[in-house]
Amino acid sequence: MGIDDDSPITLLVPVHVNPAPAETPVHVNPAPAETYASIKARRNHKVRTYTSSGKFSRHYVYGKRTYRVNSKKKIKHRGTCYKLYGKNQWIPAKYLDLR
Repeated sequence: MGIDDDSPITLLVPVHVNPAPAETPVHVNPAPAETYASIKARRNHKVRTYTSSGKFSRHYVYGKRTYRVNSKKKIKHRGTCYKLYGKNQWIPAKYLDLR
């Protein structure tokens, strides 16, 4: 097993490799570019925001305020949600009044 050893080297190469199953794509529908949404809640009351997977993001938006939204997505257990422009925060549509 040294440098001067003349034994042949065995190289194992897989003959057939199964491709990995394709993941189902996440469908995010862009909302119109200049879409604004007002929060349907009492003035200054907090509404929770969620991540794209539906988990609480530990952030809030406030009632009777207007925010810009740029995407729309169906999130499991949350229904249709809209994404805040420039943030990874999603608000369920039942709390929004789109303009």
